[in-house]
Amino acid sequence: MKRLSAGSAAFAAVGGFVLLYAAVLSCFIRLPSGLLLTALLGVALLLTGVFYTRLKKRKWPLGLLCAAFALLPAFMLFLVLYGRCDTASYDEDVLLVLGAGIDGEAVTPQLERRLEAAYAYHLRNPDALLVVSGGQGEGETVSEALAMERWLTARGVPSARILREERSASTYENLANTKALLEQRFTRPYRVALVTSDYHVYRAARLAAAAGLDAVHLHADAE
Repeated sequence: MKRLSAGSAAFAAVGGFVLLYAAVLSCFIRLPSGLLLTALLGVALLLTGVFYTRLKKRKWPLGLLCAAFALLPAFMLFLVLYGRCDTASYDEDVLLVLGAGIDGEAVTPQLERRLEAAYAYHLRNPDALLVVSGGQGEGETVSEALAMERWLTARGVPSARILREERSASTYENLANTKALLEQRFTRPYRVALVTSDYHVYRAARLAAAAGLDAVHLHADAE
């Protein structure tokens, strides 16, 4: 059996780790596009390891791959730093909490951190309407929105200050469906802040703009 070179083994090992990370992550959160990109990165790394010897003979493809992989940590750092630069002023009319999957009826750790950030916002701006957004996925016995509402009301948030959006199955649908509900509820201009995990803020902000929702943002720690 031919022994793998150090470079080949390194790429294959990192690729295997990324694929394992994506598999584990899929058990806790429902982020199809994010998980797909993570899995594709793992496959690319794994294949680079498998064909490392051939790629090494042709310098430019290996150099291009190495440059791309080197930029990945920088991009991930950008996402987190961008996400942590909150733009919410705590006087908005609406705070939108984006779902992150539940376990049966219980919120996941990631979703709980988003709810903790929403609850802290509520204490500073109790007049804001809290929109909890998320439908019912596979393995979930209630909608994410209902699970989030229960979490908030258990901590004293009045149910009258909570609006459920429970038809969505993606971040874009979270935002588009919420906008439709708010258009029905408000007869005047309104200001929206959204809360999601720090690494997800950039994508959520771009999707909000695409959905026609002008929103500032507030981050929740990823861990």
